[in-house]
Amino acid sequence: MLQVSIGGDVTRVDTMTSDWVGHRLLLVSGQVLYQLPLDAFQTTSLLTPKKLIELSMGATDAKQLTFDPFKNTAYLLTRNGSLFSLNLAHAHGVNLALAVPCLTSKTVTWIMTEFAWNRASSPKIHALTWNGLTVIDVEENNKCNDINIDWEKFGGALNRYFPWASSIERQKPTNFK
Repeated sequence: MLQVSIGGDVTRVDTMTSDWVGHRLLLVSGQVLYQLPLDAFQTTSLLTPKKLIELSMGATDAKQLTFDPFKNTAYLLTRNGSLFSLNLAHAHGVNLALAVPCLTSKTVTWIMTEFAWNRASSPKIHALTWNGLTVIDVEENNKCNDINIDWEKFGGALNRYFPWASSIERQKPTNFK
């Protein structure tokens, strides 16, 4: 079993993702986004991460991190439901609620990115919100598409686990291929 310690200013890892193109790990600790090269895991027992971006106060309390290697952009979800775009090439972050109109009135609880494999294209971001599921297309000027879900197909107990589901208009999905 390979054990590696993380040195430097990192006292905890709040969230982490991999950059499979750059062969590195990206991690958030406190108010900083760091990178760890994966090759170094084979040669040393102590790694000092490289600081990439100092995060704004609004981007602290990280919950989830995904990465778009084609745009060199990370997407950071905070515990309060804010979604940030972190451009690593320019060391700049922006709250997507300022750039994506559909996010101004939604609290994001979980995200997932979808890549078109074997094709250099940026992902769609699937964002689970208190209002349902929204797909954000970062290639089409952050166009949003709400996915309508027939919650009845998940059984009668759904509202017990997801109280917000009862307030969603119940109709058949029209956005699936």
